Amino acid sequence: MVEKISVKLPSQNITISANLRQTGDKWLLCLHGLQTNKILFKNLLKNPAFNQYSFLCPDFIGFGESEKPEGFSYDLSQQLEAIISLLDHLKIDKVSVIGHSLGGIAGTMMLKEAPERILALCSLEGNLLPGDCGASRKASNVSLDEFENNTYPDLINSLKNSDEPSAETRVGALQLVPAQAFYKTSKTILDYSEKGELFEIFSSSSTPRVLMIGKNGSFESRPSGTNLKLVEIENAGHFIPLDNQSQFEQELTSFLAS
Repeated sequence: MVEKISVKLPSQNITISANLRQTGDKWLLCLHGLQTNKILFKNLLKNPAFNQYSFLCPDFIGFGESEKPEGFSYDLSQQLEAIISLLDHLKIDKVSVIGHSLGGIAGTMMLKEAPERILALCSLEGNLLPGDCGASRKASNVSLDEFENNTYPDLINSLKNSDEPSAETRVGALQLVPAQAFYKTSKTILDYSEKGELFEIFSSSSTPRVLMIGKNGSFESRPSGTNLKLVEIENAGHFIPLDNQSQFEQELTSFLAS
């Protein structure tokens, strides 16, 4: 069920759209990436293997059906603050996080900012180092004006003519995202990746973690650490749940069970 929920941030109240399904006390917090929205996880909610789990799949601020407020910074720290406020509002204490790309970064940041609330983290190519940045780097390398007028329309048009399994979903998602929201988010993704802190947080945490990497992609990071597993997804690039849904869900089921 799609819910519109108002969360309180220090500077303003913001409405977040989320798929919410409560079936028990085991919560999965599903966080989408830069080129998708909550629809990325729709098949998980349909899979009987996950019937025991409650789901919270929000659209980040500026994405999907969530509010797109003027003047919002789109800094990842503010996006994470909104997610934590959403958990508080819904009285959800602890979650296992499934995060793709941007959502994987947010999950990694939760390992530091709210470690008591995260039981496990499944990162789907969540950026850890500068070399992991693809579309966000391309956006950051041009001016906002150039991005709005050329780079962003070119990206959407190229996907309309693409035969990639993820293309149709990405087109639909991007058409809901203002160019400025995509651009500012790209800047903050690159900024956090370049600091190197994400890699250290992800590697050093004791929380159970799995990093899923598309075998056909260009994701560079290969962290190691306690309670950390790396899994390659066959026949997949960056958009793992869309490229190989079957193996993704099998690996996720195995990880959560362990």
